[in-house]
Amino acid sequence: MAATLALNDYEFYVQASALKCIGSASKILVIWEELRTQYPDIQENLLSILRNNQEGIARKEACNVLCSFYQNLKLSTTFKQTLYEHMVSSALADFHWEVQLSALKFWRMVIHSLLSDQGMLDGTFPPVTFSRETRKIVTLTETEIQKRLIRILYELSSIGCLTVLVKLLHEDTELDIMETALNISLDILNILNQYKVPTMLKPVNNDVHSIDELLNNIVEENTNQAEDIVEPETSAKSDNVIDEILKSDDINLLANIYERHMNLQGEKTLSTSKPRIKLLKRVSPYFFVNHLIGTDFKVVVEQKKSWKIGIRSVSSLLDDVLGIYEINNEINSMDCY
Repeated sequence: MAATLALNDYEFYVQASALKCIGSASKILVIWEELRTQYPDIQENLLSILRNNQEGIARKEACNVLCSFYQNLKLSTTFKQTLYEHMVSSALADFHWEVQLSALKFWRMVIHSLLSDQGMLDGTFPPVTFSRETRKIVTLTETEIQKRLIRILYELSSIGCLTVLVKLLHEDTELDIMETALNISLDILNILNQYKVPTMLKPVNNDVHSIDELLNNIVEENTNQAEDIVEPETSAKSDNVIDEILKSDDINLLANIYERHMNLQGEKTLSTSKPRIKLLKRVSPYFFVNHLIGTDFKVVVEQKKSWKIGIRSVSSLLDDVLGIYEINNEINSMDCY
C-alpha cells in the first residue's frame, strides 16, 4: 500500500509519508524482497520521482529513500551509475534546498562507503586489512594507504562527486548548502593531509583549469521529450479504463479499475526519468585539492553568515533607508516609512 501511494497518489504529503515507509522497509530484507515482487521497477520509479515530481517534499523523501537503498541494499553496477548521475543533478540543479542537502547526504555516504571498502575503520586505517581484490590480508603501510586514497579520489572524480563539491563551493550557492559541501570537502582533505596525499597528485589531461570553465561544462540536458504525451498503446488503455468506469456500477470493479489506472500512471512516470544536467567535464583530484587549499572557504562561509544576519537586522535596514535619504534630495520623506 505504501508503494502504491508513493508512486501514484496525487497528494504530495501522502507521497512523502509513504516514501518514508519504503525507506524503512529497505532495511528488512524479507519485506524488501516481497515489495520487489509487487513492484519490480520501484528503484527506477523512485528515480523518476526524484527527477520529475513537482513538489520538493516528495523529491526530498525520494532522495532519502534512495540513500537508504544505497546503504542497505546490494545495487547493480548499472543502477548505481544511473543513481550517481541523478544525485549529481539533484545536488546541483534542484530548486529545493532540502533536496540538495539530501543529495549531499548521499555523497557523504558514498565517500564513507569507499573509505570503508579500502579498509578505513572509525576514521583511521588499521595496520592490516582484508583485500577483496586479492582475497588476502594486506599490510597497510603509508604507501599502500596512499594508493588506496588516490584510488578513492579518482573514483569520486569519475562519478561526479568532486564536481558537485567544487561547484557548491561557488559564491552563488545557498549558505546551508555551501557549508555542508565545505564540511564534506574538508573531511576529505584532512584525511588526505594525514597521509600526505596532496603532494602526490598531478594534473590530468582535459582537466578544468578554473571555476568558470567548470560552470561552462555543466549543461542542462535536452528535456524536450514529450513527457505529457501518452503513447498510442497507453492511450488506448486509458480509453478502456474510462469506458469501464462509465459502464460499471459495482464498487469492487471500480476499485480494480482505479488500481489499473494507477498502474498506467506509474508506467508513464517510469518512461521520463532522465537527469536534469550533464557533466561535459569532471573535476580531477588535483583540481579539487588545489581549489580547497587555494581559498579559505571558512572565511567565505562566515562572510555569508554575517551578510545573512545583517539583512535581517533592523539597524541595518534603518541605515540603508537613511543612507538613501541622505544621498537623494528628491526623495519623499514619507518613503522612509
